[in-house]
Amino acid sequence: MTEEVNILEKDTPKSIKLADGKEYEFPVMSLNVLANVQKTMGFKINEIPTKLIADPIENARLVYYALLKEKYADITLEKTGDLITFQNIKVLDKFLMDLLVG
Repeated sequence: MTEEVNILEKDTPKSIKLADGKEYEFPVMSLNVLANVQKTMGFKINEIPTKLIADPIENARLVYYALLKEKYADITLEKTGDLITFQNIKVLDKFLMDLLVG
């Protein structure tokens, strides 16, 4: 059975607590956000799985940085890396997949 989709339903940003104990909001995946994220990362959204296999640490940090930069303009790549630890990476990976695929 096909799930009915309400195209008028408003999507909402998702938040997650990172290593500094603060909640960070990740953007709704609009076309503008996707285009900006691609520009920041330097590669296409559909390349994320391949990039994560090729260089998981650097590319995961880059993906999270590109997403956080949408809401937190002053965030740096290094600060992003500090916010993501081995203790929260598993939760963040599931969060990222949910964010990208809806």
